[in-house]
Amino acid sequence: MCQTIISHRVSVKSTEEPERAVFTAKLLIKINEDNILCMHDQIRDMGRQIVRQENFLDPCMRSRLWDRDEILTVFQDDKRGKYIQGIVLDIKRKHMVKDPSGARLSWQNLLRTPNFTSTITYLRESYKEYKQEQEKKKREVSISSKPLGTMLHLRMLQIDYVNIEGKLKNLPDELKWLQWKGCPLRYLPSNFCPQGLAVLDLSDSKIERIWDWHGSKVGGKLKVLNLSECTNLAAIPNLSGNRTLEKLILENCKGLVKVHESLGNLNTLLHLNLRGCSNLVKLPTDVSGLKRLENLILSGCSKLKELPENIDSLQCLKELLVDETAIENLPESIFRLTKLETLDLNRCRLLKRLPQSIGKLHSLKELSLNSTGLEELPNSIGSLASLEKLSVMWCSSLTVLPDSIGNLKSLTELLFWPVQLKKYLVLVRYEI
Repeated sequence: MCQTIISHRVSVKSTEEPERAVFTAKLLIKINEDNILCMHDQIRDMGRQIVRQENFLDPCMRSRLWDRDEILTVFQDDKRGKYIQGIVLDIKRKHMVKDPSGARLSWQNLLRTPNFTSTITYLRESYKEYKQEQEKKKREVSISSKPLGTMLHLRMLQIDYVNIEGKLKNLPDELKWLQWKGCPLRYLPSNFCPQGLAVLDLSDSKIERIWDWHGSKVGGKLKVLNLSECTNLAAIPNLSGNRTLEKLILENCKGLVKVHESLGNLNTLLHLNLRGCSNLVKLPTDVSGLKRLENLILSGCSKLKELPENIDSLQCLKELLVDETAIENLPESIFRLTKLETLDLNRCRLLKRLPQSIGKLHSLKELSLNSTGLEELPNSIGSLASLEKLSVMWCSSLTVLPDSIGNLKSLTELLFWPVQLKKYLVLVRYEI
């Protein structure tokens, strides 16, 4: 279970290189394919053995549970969960290869040409569909909410792709982390209010609307809200009652058209991810309250045409990703983002020009302009003293680079295409 927690909370970028090398060499951690630090399997197994020693025979007497059969056994007893602090029940979703039209097409064929072959084909397709439904039902796991009321010290609950039968009001007040991927509910009930909840992960769920948090106690201590892949989500709630939210993930919420204006006033927010919200057309008009925001990810918001005019209020912003959007212009005030290190404008095909003020982004290290509609680069780009990487691949309208590009003393990588741009690259170190 510790491995699960760490994999959600710690990325390689947040750990210093020397420290990471020491821990890796001692086999205390490992780095997975997603560049996430995880506890080593041997350390995890040692921790699990320590937990088992709390009571070898009765899982109800242990502090942490991760074995599926033991967890289901515990949820059959609604009176003895007072020692449990953490539960991880992950029912892996299996995506079945299914032709939804097989039975229907074979039925239509049987009606057109009723014979032995078409009859056998229809029966075979119908049986295949029946077996797939039965397999789906076998994988479904349901637990009762009643035992949760006895788990007074429960702090972490991970129940991915699990159905809960009963009322969610039974969740203990000490619960800090709730991860319920694949939540089958369309709405969270109004009586869902664990007061100490810090992390809520409902990603890949059928959620259409989160309850209105205005004046609600549940949002009071929430720091992380993950609603990614909730394709039915139509709106996010009024967040003005929250004073602690640091991370909001709405990736691939394709039903979102706009976000609540209160989002622009979350002065504790550090990370906002709206990647892949392909129907999003508008951000909050006023974002002046996002004083601590460091990462703003708008990649793939293909209907988003403009950024807020007062985006310069984001004084702590380090990463701005607006690739694959319908952005036509960058606000002139963008030069006030003095801490900005990464600006990604890839595939912004309607973007024809950059503001002259972009040269005042003295902290900018990476500028990506691939496949944009840019016709020229401003001379001020040569003033980007910290710029290390400049990419202008496949910019078909861009044929000339400004002479000032030779002033980029920190530049170590220049990626460009078409080839005719090469004759303008003098006094610049580059890699292709």
